[in-house]
Amino acid sequence: MERNLKERVKVVLAEYGYNPTNLANKYGLNQKTLNNQINGETQMSASTILLILDAIPDVSAEWLMRGIGTKTKAESQVCDSAYYDMCNKILEVKSKETELYQQLANLMSKE
Repeated sequence: MERNLKERVKVVLAEYGYNPTNLANKYGLNQKTLNNQINGETQMSASTILLILDAIPDVSAEWLMRGIGTKTKAESQVCDSAYYDMCNKILEVKSKETELYQQLANLMSKE
C-alpha cells in the first residue's frame, strides 16, 4: 500500500514539475529526508503528504492517499456533473415512460 502511495506521489510530482529537490527548497526541508520518503525505503510521513497537497492544491487528497476517485479535484467535479446529467436523463426517460403507460391504460379502459 505504501508503494502505491509513493507511485501516485511520483506521478503527481512529475506532472506538476516537482521533484524532491525543488520541493524541499520551496518549503525549506531537508532534501535527503524528502527524497528518502518519496524514492527510498523510508515511510512517507503525514506531513510530507500534506506538503504535497499544499504544493499542488488541484490534487485530490482521496486519490493521493488511497487511490480512490479521480486524480484532480477538477476531474472529480466533471465526473460528478456527468453523473448528475445522466441521472436527470434517466428520470426524464422514466417520466415519459410513465406518461406513455398512463395514456395506454386510458386507451385500454375506453375499449
